[in-house]
Amino acid sequence: NRNYEFQKWIPLSNESDFWNTWGISICPTVQTLQFQEVIYDEDTIDEKEIWFVGELS
Repeated sequence: NRNYEFQKWIPLSNESDFWNTWGISICPTVQTLQFQEVIYDEDTIDEKEIWFVGELS
């Protein structure tokens, strides 16, 4: 769990067409988990996407 006062991980849909958009072919058994990370740091809010790709359990 990464949900704290200054950091949040928000689950994103795994239905992304990222692989097709960039012309990347991957094994159909590969799993992905995607999150939006939001970090609150004094005056700024930083946001990015984090992807986990592989055999996930």
